[in-house]
Amino acid sequence: MGKVKKTRVTKPKKDPNRPKKPLSAYFRFMGEVRTTVKEENADLKHKELTKLIGVKWGELEAEKKAAYKSACDGETETWREEMEVYKKTDSFKEHEQAMRDFKNSTPKKKKRKILKDPNAPKKPQTAYFLYSASVREEVKMSLSEANRKKVSVIAKRIGAQWGELETSVKDEWKAKAAKLKAEYLEEFETYKKTDQYTEFIEKKKQYHDRLKNEERVAKAVAKAKAAKPVKKRRKKLAESDSDSDSEDSSSLSSSTDDESS
Repeated sequence: MGKVKKTRVTKPKKDPNRPKKPLSAYFRFMGEVRTTVKEENADLKHKELTKLIGVKWGELEAEKKAAYKSACDGETETWREEMEVYKKTDSFKEHEQAMRDFKNSTPKKKKRKILKDPNAPKKPQTAYFLYSASVREEVKMSLSEANRKKVSVIAKRIGAQWGELETSVKDEWKAKAAKLKAEYLEEFETYKKTDQYTEFIEKKKQYHDRLKNEERVAKAVAKAKAAKPVKKRRKKLAESDSDSDSEDSSSLSSSTDDESS
């Protein structure tokens, strides 16, 4: 008995009721300077233009960067609150179900393994996760015994508490996170000068080159398999035309012989 083929489901469009995620600090900056940079460098292609904007962002004064990040953080907090409300709506549930149906009908692609550098300095936590770690045990003990092992319940309670914090308290946690991030970046810059980092980058390059080569081979094999039925059909058509020509030739010969008689 042959395999039952799954019916392919069309990918659902984005839910128009879903709150729009705010732009990051960098993309805000890019949106503001892109037109000017493009006018000043009309000969640059899209990729080169994007790189130049990235350089300008890197050269931007810390105070100006902080202003962009502050605006982003404020809108992100509002967006998170709106998302919590949206997740309780029928629109969200229907869209999630539609996405599950689409994923179940689509062949799963092999996930790429992400290489992690075991020697690299560990990235610091964000303000929210620092706060979360500090209150997690307290929140856990405040719940009923049945809910103390439910990660989702604990996370929701912590998220609700974070949303209710005063701005001044949140700013304290953000300052702690900013300090840890500055220390991490400094430590990472030092690490980048080590042999361990150089070795890892080379290993990572070799790994990605191997993956790309495997993908090329897989595509070539798939293309060859797809071409086989076409070649077979062409061969059959050629053979059919050949047989037809032979029959016509034979009929013509027979007709000529009859006339001679």
